[in-house]
Amino acid sequence: MFPRSEYWGSRDGVVKMSLEDLVDEVIEADVLIIGGGLAGKFAAIAASDGGASVALLEKSTLRRSGPYAGLDHIPHVANPEVGLVSVEELTKAGIMGIECLVRPGLMERFARETWDRVLDLEKFGIPVRWPDGKYYVLPYDSGYQTFPYGPFPGMLFYRGADLGIKLEAQVRKRGVRVFERTIGTALLTQDGSVVGATGLNVRNGNFIVVKAKATIIASGSAGDGHAMAYNVGAELVNMEFTRGGGETARNEPLTFSAGGFIIAHGGTPYVNAKGERVFERWAAVIRETGRTLRPLTLIKEYEAGNGPVYIDLTDQPEHVHKEGIIALMNERPVVYKFNKQRGIDYKTTLFELGRPTRRGGLAYQGLGGVLIDEECRSSVRGLYIAGDSQGGVCMWGGATGAFVHGHRSGKDAVEYVKTTEEPVVNESQVAVEKEKVCAPLMRKDGVKGLEMANMLRMLIGDYLTNPRSEGILQRGLERLEVVRDRDVPLLWALNPHELMHTVHARNLIPSAEVTLKAALERKESRMITLHARYEYPERDDDNWAKAIIATKDLTSGETNLKPTILKPEKYWRD
Repeated sequence: MFPRSEYWGSRDGVVKMSLEDLVDEVIEADVLIIGGGLAGKFAAIAASDGGASVALLEKSTLRRSGPYAGLDHIPHVANPEVGLVSVEELTKAGIMGIECLVRPGLMERFARETWDRVLDLEKFGIPVRWPDGKYYVLPYDSGYQTFPYGPFPGMLFYRGADLGIKLEAQVRKRGVRVFERTIGTALLTQDGSVVGATGLNVRNGNFIVVKAKATIIASGSAGDGHAMAYNVGAELVNMEFTRGGGETARNEPLTFSAGGFIIAHGGTPYVNAKGERVFERWAAVIRETGRTLRPLTLIKEYEAGNGPVYIDLTDQPEHVHKEGIIALMNERPVVYKFNKQRGIDYKTTLFELGRPTRRGGLAYQGLGGVLIDEECRSSVRGLYIAGDSQGGVCMWGGATGAFVHGHRSGKDAVEYVKTTEEPVVNESQVAVEKEKVCAPLMRKDGVKGLEMANMLRMLIGDYLTNPRSEGILQRGLERLEVVRDRDVPLLWALNPHELMHTVHARNLIPSAEVTLKAALERKESRMITLHARYEYPERDDDNWAKAIIATKDLTSGETNLKPTILKPEKYWRD
């Protein structure tokens, strides 16, 4: 790693080195994908099937990247022929209560494509059907999301234990160039278009450049993708609606953690310490909040002095207990093993849910993130967004959103690259980014990246807690400025793995800053577990039935906030 003076500039003027001299490797591809989770894998498969050359950067390993390496359910699927909801019903459910915050048409198109992606999974060798050849449709509980009351059959229960492994095989089969243990650090631009990205191998320290006609960010909701897109001028939306880390501390108990099973059967048997079923008393709140009822129920019950709250499976039929075991073996086999060793009987045990807290977090994925059009294009030419980094789509997406939007972004990117000129990379951008990324290795001591990232998460948790106030949010911005000005220049790493944490810590800062500023801007309370203000406790549709779009002024670095009624839009069409 070289200090800047050795590779860029001199007393007599700028001395420009070639790209190959600046970095350890230059990769060229039609499509670059940053992130190898479900969305990234589906994007790689679709782009490769369309004839594009594809490169994929994954900071972990492709096999186990993302939160859905194994899964017990496929959420949010439309197909009435197998007992699921219709496209129209799923569309309505996805935007109920948030109509002013999402782009019309995005949810409808999402719903329309869900079944095709289920068929893709079957084609890839993932057993979606059960041994009797049928699809196992599970009803959602009435209060889990912004769904109409009553059972909402929009989910398939299946064996997804080896989901990540099977999808990795499909990516490898297509000859995608996969760069594991490599984190994307910054997007590269030329004349306002994204033309690739820089990356760092977190094992050997190699600094690379990927030149690409189209780039797809599929890096999840942790903030890295938001920051990378924001730093090149992309529009972020609804960042003030945050999903805490958590809003309920744990919304599933440690001793019983299988998402689909709890979502489907966990609603009805929630009981408090008095043995009372608790969902029914809060059911009407869904009309007011347009928001998940489960975490709100926990908060209300604890506030009323009725905690703890448990999942009670003791009076459930035999098939429910069997489904619970199957779900655990698919999604959390270690939990089932743990319970078995402890002698826990699912028919007699109450499973305690974590005590609710109101700690803040980053944007609620799908609702808050990088604003896209119906082809998953961002406002910056050449940049697509897939999966949980997206915003303005719906209040959820989960695995199915990753399938659908990964596929759609990869498919459209193929068409885009056919009419796009070869990318030209600005060497000065690469040099500046390399210096920024590698500087922590040059220091003798300082602040470790993991320590700073943890500190920033605590700051986010403290100052984006709901309810919020102007003073709390302003104080959060003040503390964030101190971290940026005082601590970032002290970032220190001993090896490339620690360098990865410094990159993530830097990315958390713009993500947190935009979230705090957007929360200050929205002077109302809407979806009260996601955004509530002490000074403005009521929803104000007259003034705030609109989304807040945030962009970065690339000259001054300032954040521009623009309350906007979202409309159907196609970005950068010829």
